[in-house]
Amino acid sequence: MKQEVKTEVKVEVKAEAPSVATGAGNGKRQVASDSDSDDDIPISGLAKRKKLKVETKVKTEKARVTTPSSRSTPRKAKKRVIKIKIRQQECTEELYETLKGQLAQELLCRWWYAMEWPPVRASSPKLHGVQELDGYPGAFIRVKGDDLGSIIDTRSSVGKPSFLHFFAMSSEDLLKLLLQAYDKQMEVLVEHEGPDVPLLKELQKARASAARINPEKAERGVRKVLKNFAELEREIKEVALKEAEEEEEEDEDDDDDDTADD
Repeated sequence: MKQEVKTEVKVEVKAEAPSVATGAGNGKRQVASDSDSDDDIPISGLAKRKKLKVETKVKTEKARVTTPSSRSTPRKAKKRVIKIKIRQQECTEELYETLKGQLAQELLCRWWYAMEWPPVRASSPKLHGVQELDGYPGAFIRVKGDDLGSIIDTRSSVGKPSFLHFFAMSSEDLLKLLLQAYDKQMEVLVEHEGPDVPLLKELQKARASAARINPEKAERGVRKVLKNFAELEREIKEVALKEAEEEEEEDEDDDDDDTADD
């Protein structure tokens, strides 16, 4: 009887021992695959660490997914600004090609024969160490000091000869001013070079071509171009408004950050 009991106990112990050893061995292999430093960490601690890793990974993936959408808005706004600039250039080029644009360009080549700019001043500004540029009254160049060679422009921008300034005039006034410039240029040319100078015939031909332009037709051509670009002004205003709103939001965010720091 005693012998049977001893045999049963031994069998049970031997049967259980491999299972415990096998379980411990599996546990060690699992932990070792993650990290050698986790050998002494309880199973509950490992479970928490794995959960933390999973949550961190999920949050990172979400952040990566939302990042492109957050950057898409400034990128779209930048593309829109570029598109508007291209449209502005196209509009300017088409205005140059109109009859009125051609009149303005011709006047830019000889405006000093028809108008005086800058206006004559009663007294010139008192500047030291400068010399006035020949043919450019009101513009000076420094001949002394550290800024040697730099230009000082004291001329008023009012009535400044430019394409925009001439284009803002009526086609009728623009044409009159251009014909006046041609007449004065030919007069000065004959006075200095004589009546047989080849350039005189070219100027006469150019003046006759300009004189045939109908001012009303020139204005209609401008209105037609501006009509095609009517939406350009609206787009520019929308972009300007959007930029103003973004600046206000950035200022508010900066104020909030300062308050949080305090």
